[in-house]
Amino acid sequence: FGWKRHYLSSWLEGRVHHSLARSLTDCGYRTVVISAFPYRFAHEGAFLTSLGIEEFRDSAAIGAATLHERDFVYFDAARRLIDEHHRTDRRPLFVYVMTMATHNPYDFRFAPEEHIAGEPFGNTPDLDEYLRRLALQRRDLTGFMDSLKADPGSNGTLLVDFGDHQPISTRDFAEARDPEALANWSSIAYRTYYRMTGFGFAVTEPAPDVEVLDVAYLGPATLAAAGVPLRPVDQEMLRLADACAGAFAGCRERDRIDLHLRRLIAGRLLDLERAH
Repeated sequence: FGWKRHYLSSWLEGRVHHSLARSLTDCGYRTVVISAFPYRFAHEGAFLTSLGIEEFRDSAAIGAATLHERDFVYFDAARRLIDEHHRTDRRPLFVYVMTMATHNPYDFRFAPEEHIAGEPFGNTPDLDEYLRRLALQRRDLTGFMDSLKADPGSNGTLLVDFGDHQPISTRDFAEARDPEALANWSSIAYRTYYRMTGFGFAVTEPAPDVEVLDVAYLGPATLAAAGVPLRPVDQEMLRLADACAGAFAGCRERDRIDLHLRRLIAGRLLDLERAH
């Protein structure tokens, strides 16, 4: 999409007819987003709703005081939702939670009352601040995971946690390895982590056994790990993950990726006629 990638949430609203959320909704799931931002931010609310999300709980709905809260604020909102759902709804539940504590800017001390053992860590001030927030984030995530371990629900819970991009503080490290790191989509600048953890059940399928997995495959991999029946389009995505060693846009067998995209368009699962 080139320069248009920054505006895809607006351009693709109502044009993507196959998604993780839609697959889960069609399987009887209740699908909810807990966002750190207002519904209208970056057209996020309308776009995610068009992908099949039934409920979008934004920063105002969960009672966040600012747009940059500790992660436990969002995890507590998720925990309240899960508890309420277990009491009132028999459907399986999917919740997507966005967090913000580790996000820039790093020119101020976030949660100044919190002290992390070993700080300052001897790096640049912005990198030290990022590491502080990462330690706080780990603490908050561990607390949320402990709550899932204590109460995974009658059918168990699958937790998939992942980062969306590297912090600006690591740019120097990426460019030291590759001066054109930001222009190279396969560089370390665009690598982050993901993890799948089962609580109260065994993960059905392991994640694709590749060194780096493109985020395009994370949805189908999540469905497989949860034991949700896979549609042909999801099965094909997992075959592509194996054939392309985890790459999507950068797959060396680009013809296979192009064929997959043409099939999505021909099957009316993706509408790009007016999104040029």
